[in-house]
Amino acid sequence: MKIIVLVFILLTNLVFAQDLEIKIPDERIELTSENSSNLCYSIKNNSTRYYKVLADSTGFSTGQNEAIDEPNLGLLNLRIIDGDKLLVPISGSYGYQKEPRIITPSDQELVRFKKRYQLNLKHDYEWRTFYDINKRIINIPPKESIALCTKISLPIYRSVADDGSLYYDVKNQKEYSLQLFLNIPAKMLRKYSKVLNEEPKKYRIFSGNIVSNKIDVIIKD
Repeated sequence: MKIIVLVFILLTNLVFAQDLEIKIPDERIELTSENSSNLCYSIKNNSTRYYKVLADSTGFSTGQNEAIDEPNLGLLNLRIIDGDKLLVPISGSYGYQKEPRIITPSDQELVRFKKRYQLNLKHDYEWRTFYDINKRIINIPPKESIALCTKISLPIYRSVADDGSLYYDVKNQKEYSLQLFLNIPAKMLRKYSKVLNEEPKKYRIFSGNIVSNKIDVIIKD
């Protein structure tokens, strides 16, 4: 019985994932490290369902696997691919400059957020995570799409998820592939249900994986 239930959940998530797609309209882009360029993309709802999607356009995560940390829930993963190889950014002393995120619990928006939700949280960083995730909610009606743009530069990329600068070992004038990946685990959403399950009730929160189309990217440094 457990196996049947598990298969049903997996198939259900697959169907819901196919309801949504991420589309990068450009077939080819040029990037430099000196000037950030806008990478624009859309999230389209192909279904007849009303969806809430967690998506943050302020930056990308850069992890090499599908695992995500809770504060990064809703960050799209940036993938740079050389042939069939997924490139992993360097996070050593050469490529990485740590700049810890400053949490400001006295910020007026965060204070209002605390009063509104009355969550049983002990630490300010927990409040900030709940606040950030709540701000990432995007409502997408059936057959409609939302357009987003995110600043990006290579070979040095300032990652929101890593609070610093990461270095990709890419060659000048060489073409690579770029792809976006969104992972929203259902089990992770349960923790944040109080700040996600708001009006309008006809919208259901999306869980699952969405992979964008691949485009060509060339580095001009």
